[in-house]
Formats: sequence, C-alpha cells, structure tokens
Amino acid sequence: MPTVQSDEVSVASKGGFMDKLGLRARANMHAKFIQAVNPQAENTILDVGASANPEFIASNYLEQMCPTLKITAVGLGEENAIWQKLYPSIPYKHGSALDLPFEDKSFDIVYSHAVIEHVGSFENQIKMIREAIRVARQSVWITTPYRWHPVEFHTVLPFLHWLPKSMHRYCLKKLGLDYFSSEESLNLLDGKSLQQAVQTAHAKSIAKLPGVNIYKTKFLGFSANLLLHIHLKT
Repeated sequence: MPTVQSDEVSVASKGGFMDKLGLRARANMHAKFIQAVNPQAENTILDVGASANPEFIASNYLEQMCPTLKITAVGLGEENAIWQKLYPSIPYKHGSALDLPFEDKSFDIVYSHAVIEHVGSFENQIKMIREAIRVARQSVWITTPYRWHPVEFHTVLPFLHWLPKSMHRYCLKKLGLDYFSSEESLNLLDGKSLQQAVQTAHAKSIAKLPGVNIYKTKFLGFSANLLLHIHLKT
C-alpha cells in the first residue's frame, strides 16, 4: 500500500487560504460529531485514515481536539517520530480502510474524516462502510465532501465535477491533474449514493442498524459535506 494519505494530497498549501477554510469546516463537522455521537471518556474510538505525516493545519482534527479520548489511529503510513511528538498518547497502526486490522467489535466508535472518497470504486466504498460496521460496537461516523457543492475542494475547481464522472476525469487529466483524474484517488459521493452504499453494506453485514442519519454542513450557502452517522446500538 502507498504511504501517502489521499486526503493529504491537494493543490492547497499548508497554512494557506484553503487549509484555513478546511480547518474551519472540520471544526463545524467535529461539533456535529460531538453532538450526534456524544463520545464519552470511557469510549474507545478508531480513527480510520489518520495521516501519519500531517501536511495541513486541518489534518487529524480528532487527535488535535480530543487527545485525552481513547483513540487508536489507523492509516496507510507508519507510526513515526512526528506522530509520537504530536500525539504521544495515541497509537498509530498501519492498515487499509478496506481491510481493517482489528477483530469484530473492537471499538465503541469508528470515525473517518474525508477518506471514503479516496478508496476507489463504489464497491470499495461499500466495503469500507461494511468494515467500519464490523469493527464498531456503538456508532460509525464517516464524513465526505458533497459532490454537488459548486467548488471541488481537492482541486479547488468550480463546477467541473458536476460533469459525468468519466468526463470530469478526462478534463482533470487534460489539465495536468493526473492524480485526481483517477477513480482510485477521487470518487465523489452525493447523498443518494452514500445512502445506497450504506444500504448495500448493511445487507452484507450481520450487524443490525437501529438508525442511519446523513447530515450536511454548508459553505458559501451550499451543502458542502455529508456526515454519516450509523447507530449500531441504541
């Protein structure tokens, strides 16, 4: 597996305007996470897709804001001196969101921010949700950019991503944005496709889902992010 987190690849610069906007957006989503999931001090949390070598001020927001919670991070990197300095009480484990290296029901809460759009095909996105359901005991929390926002936040290009996906990827390639032109690197979701992914993942899972909620956050007056909360335990 590659050692670079896909959500760490962006045309934005560290500390720049888009990075600061990202920090503000993550703060809003984190507030909703606290409200909806209500993690307690005794809860164990798995952060799927954490960046071992954070490139932006908005990176690893959960670890930044809640260092005293019982968090375990998993991602495509390896625990290193940078991680240990930033988050000394939080272990980091190498692993894929599509095949989490943990036993069933290992954590109370599985959390993942802006990762599911980077795992590849729609089938892989279903697999990621199914893996999160498998490993969680109480809740799954997954966020992802909303496809129909006027600006695509990875490339900072307006409207182009509203084209059919094949045309969008063709245009990105012509613009020299080869990395983002690949489905393996960027596959945006809307509310309908996210709901369908959850339903399909649930059908293939032995877990019962007492409830599923998809919330939205806004930016510039438009829905900008989808926040998925799967209740596994009432």
